[in-house]
Amino acid sequence: MCWLVYAIAMNFIAWDFAKKMSHAHPNLDVVPTPLIDTSVAKLVGPRIEKFGFSFQVPWRSVERDRTIKGLAILSFSEGSGLLIFDPAAEVNGAEIMRGTTVRQQKLMDDLFGSRTLSSNYELMAAEVLSTPAEVKWWATRAHNLRNGILLTNKSIDIHDANVIHLISSATVRGFQYGDPHLLPSLIQIDLFDGADNHYKLIISGKDQSRPVISQAQINALVSSFHTKAIPSESSSLSKGD
Repeated sequence: MCWLVYAIAMNFIAWDFAKKMSHAHPNLDVVPTPLIDTSVAKLVGPRIEKFGFSFQVPWRSVERDRTIKGLAILSFSEGSGLLIFDPAAEVNGAEIMRGTTVRQQKLMDDLFGSRTLSSNYELMAAEVLSTPAEVKWWATRAHNLRNGILLTNKSIDIHDANVIHLISSATVRGFQYGDPHLLPSLIQIDLFDGADNHYKLIISGKDQSRPVISQAQINALVSSFHTKAIPSESSSLSKGD
């Protein structure tokens, strides 16, 4: 009888935690939706090369280009800002959660499923599908623990975004947090290549009265991704395609 009371108490704690998270982050209910606009714009800006990968942008004139450890900061005369994160500095969450021993790996596979922890892409895919409603006081402790961990990760990645889209190209796949048409402009893009390298970009705008990028331009930026190592210095700029 004591174990039953303990299990119910722990589930009520998990349920209360999820409820409080939902109040603090109402957008945790958001799950991925298909892109409405799948068109690909013609980009006019330069190709940006950082940290061994490159992509083309829609803005013509770079005002500022500064690279510090693990982060590149760019601003453009059109009023947009761009943060580029070094894939080598990204935390390998799936590897950490798998553990280092056979026993730990079995426990985590039993909790999350082997597919969820097979890559950082699959971990984020599970994360964005989690919602506070999945945590129930009558569910198993393992079920609530799994969803509580995924929700905590989701609250870190989603920020204030009220939409999540799946987005991909021939070389990368991932997630877009935020709608470029909604102000203030703040779009986070998390992409993963075939080797599970994590490419993270944040697009923002100085002038919050108008969007700084369209969905068609985001689609084109993602389609332009090259993940092959670049021999030149990471701060170089070259003319766009």
